[in-house]
Amino acid sequence: MNDTLSPAVTAAHHAAEPAWVTRCEWAALGGFSLGLALSKALANVSLALLAAPFLWHLIHHRARLWADPMVRIGAAWVVYVTVLGVIEFYLLDLKKLPSFIEVYGYAFIPLFAAALQGRAERVRISLLLALAGLSIKILLDGHWFEPGPIFDYANWQKALGVNRNNTAPLIDAGLLGLILWLNEQRSALFRRPGVATVALLPVLGLLLYVWVTLSSRASWISTVAAVLLALACLYVRRAEGPAGQLRTLVGTLAVVAVLVGYGFGPAMFARLTDESDTWQALLSGDWQHVPLSSLGTRFRLAHIGLDYFFQRPLTGWGPNVKELIAINTLYPESSDNVQLHNGMVELLVRTGLIGVAFYAAAALVVYRAARELPTILPHGTALFAGLMGTFAIIVLNNFSISLIYFQHGWQLILFAGGLAYGHRYRFDAPQKV
Repeated sequence: MNDTLSPAVTAAHHAAEPAWVTRCEWAALGGFSLGLALSKALANVSLALLAAPFLWHLIHHRARLWADPMVRIGAAWVVYVTVLGVIEFYLLDLKKLPSFIEVYGYAFIPLFAAALQGRAERVRISLLLALAGLSIKILLDGHWFEPGPIFDYANWQKALGVNRNNTAPLIDAGLLGLILWLNEQRSALFRRPGVATVALLPVLGLLLYVWVTLSSRASWISTVAAVLLALACLYVRRAEGPAGQLRTLVGTLAVVAVLVGYGFGPAMFARLTDESDTWQALLSGDWQHVPLSSLGTRFRLAHIGLDYFFQRPLTGWGPNVKELIAINTLYPESSDNVQLHNGMVELLVRTGLIGVAFYAAAALVVYRAARELPTILPHGTALFAGLMGTFAIIVLNNFSISLIYFQHGWQLILFAGGLAYGHRYRFDAPQKV
């Protein structure tokens, strides 16, 4: 289905939505998408700007929006987290209230979704700007005028300006999305290649090289899982796509896998299989003698988190975990960490089983909206597959780092969720029942 409306409906829509709302939506969408990887400040300012048009829609479409399940879940989540934070402030005698924004996280999906409104042009430009911001930020990371490798993420602590573990999912999702997009454009690429399509091929090479050199096991594993899930989605919805689309993609991925294996296979295998002494201690149950390695530290922190969770399984302890880690008695040597390096465990510690129920409800609502994309947007099947793959990337990376509580993590959730849910806010179309 295309994005064209009848003149009467289009005129009614533009009459209902003032020009300043439309301009504000475009500016905020562009700024947030571009800033997602390029500039944390730009992304934050743009997200705040999205509140203005959303408030206008909330006033003028209040019956529809207040009946929307994502708005209701998000509003209830904000109230729940705020109450927990205030209680934690008094119980732990904190010097200041904990930060709430990163815990609110997915509650902001309606702001981005209402600005997108599932419109093909807005979705396409948002995706291209996000890819542009990611590519520019990677290029800015390069040591272009210094001796040694231009990109040496394996020995750098940072990527895209912050801890590389926090930004790896952006690179994973960007790589997956670009592969799916190029596969959608394969006819134009091989028969009538346009400048824009051909220009994306070097970007694909850049992202693939950076993905390998990140030397992140979580990134590699989650991306492979995401690709497999995306392929499964395309297979299930294959009747809705062009003939031969899936075969072409599988063949291309096989060639890429062979090339990556030939060029980087030994180094990747060595990285995937290191820390054998840590695995030996874990599998033997000798937990007190687990080495203080990358994996060992994550095990200790997960153990600390689960111990706190079982003390308050229903509601958790509140938005702040730094103080809890600092006063833990299980592994005092890990008390200087500011996160549990496991978003799943940290969700349980911060907000308990109630928080998990909130996340599960929001994920189900967004998934149901995403399933409708193949019948609503051009290239909707590829977008659906990419969003499901991104979901896998987010979930699996959270077992290595508390991704949902870092800006690049929760804003990636917001971005993907908005793409999936935006068409539910087509205010010029009948309400979805």
